[in-house]
Amino acid sequence: MLSIRSSHPDLEEFIDVKTIDGEITGANISIEIDNAFMIAVKEEKEYRLHFTVEDTGEVIEKFVDAKRIYKKIIENNMDWAEPGALYWDRISSYHFMSADPELSFDGVNPCAEEPLVGGGSCLLGSINLSEFVVAPFTSAAIFDFDRFIEAVHDAVHALNDVLDEGLPLHPLEIQRKVVAELRQIGLGIMGLADMFIKLGITYGGTQSLVLSEIISHMMLNEATRTSAMIARDLGSFTRFNYEYIEQSPFFQDNIVPEVQALVKEYGLRNSQLLCIAPTGSIGSMLGISGGLEPEFAFSYDRTTKSLHDGDMTYTVHADIVKEFMAVTGHKDENDLPDYFVSAHDIPWRNRIELQAVWQKHIDASISSTINLGEHITADEVMDIYMYAWEMGLKGCTIYRENCKRGGILVSTKGKKEEKATGYYSTCPECESENMVVSNGCVTCQECGFSPC
Repeated sequence: MLSIRSSHPDLEEFIDVKTIDGEITGANISIEIDNAFMIAVKEEKEYRLHFTVEDTGEVIEKFVDAKRIYKKIIENNMDWAEPGALYWDRISSYHFMSADPELSFDGVNPCAEEPLVGGGSCLLGSINLSEFVVAPFTSAAIFDFDRFIEAVHDAVHALNDVLDEGLPLHPLEIQRKVVAELRQIGLGIMGLADMFIKLGITYGGTQSLVLSEIISHMMLNEATRTSAMIARDLGSFTRFNYEYIEQSPFFQDNIVPEVQALVKEYGLRNSQLLCIAPTGSIGSMLGISGGLEPEFAFSYDRTTKSLHDGDMTYTVHADIVKEFMAVTGHKDENDLPDYFVSAHDIPWRNRIELQAVWQKHIDASISSTINLGEHITADEVMDIYMYAWEMGLKGCTIYRENCKRGGILVSTKGKKEEKATGYYSTCPECESENMVVSNGCVTCQECGFSPC
């Protein structure tokens, strides 16, 4: 991810960089927005841009109208879906090592779910929540918490094993050094939307918020417990200092006393434990919803050039619909229960509120895209980014239907699935032009390639 601080004097030029054809063609861009900027926007005050030249010590400084800059960011989001927002003060202050004065993040990974120090590396894995629903699609459906806890324990062990296996294979010495010192892992989730459907719960409704609070809090504490027990046997990550961990607001707010005691006694094997990636490619391969995202559409018309002689269009149904029909005997895919909600059916406030529940217990961050209708207003999008900041999100991004960045792929409900253009107009793996924005990231519908 290419990003720039909101206080940088080149901010306005950076905001427009993706609108210039061919200028930036191989990366997403975001603004590292600080609290001072958002406060200045709310109070309609000036905001200070400044930069110190390293060689001379000269300070470049100017003041700008924060509301005007904010509107410029919003307009580009509506047209191009970039730059995204990274709420940098929240990113910097709410994680296990936020009290360590020597640790600071230099940026984030390509989909922004993992903040990284210089030389850092992301090692991600995800648990499919939909597989823990017992008696799905029935009135007796429940979530199996005991099996979920076992899976969290296994996943933390597995990610640590992969980290050890891959440590000497990093190409740069600084990467090997930083990975060894911090041992960052990123355990996340996928299949959340499918889990809700199997339980008969509406994505973004009150029940979904309550269940998400329970699962995310449990996931964090069990991952922390496991990391502490691995530290007991193999030692803590090199830069572990309990005094700093104990001072972290994230640790104080979320870790239960029993687990805090284990961390104090044994340490932690990992400086970072949880993050939620889009899992676009993995979700597509497994036929489940990706990351924190709702189902984009339950059916759509897909045209293929590679599977037949000439174009052929056929209807694709989400696997969750097929499972529901198989279990319940329901025959009409156009008449599904009300809890079958797709991305365009969910109010943006509900999307933010659900993400905020999970973010409270995720020490890294979350990649998730809010899908918006074509006729959303600029004032509404301004409210979206402000509300995301107020709710404690670490990042926010939107995608407006039929914006300048996309074409269309028509769903069977008459809604439109965004087709990516620009630097992902052609798949780098199979050269297909069938690139679709879904699950918070662009994915090739022919071979499954995704940068996420």
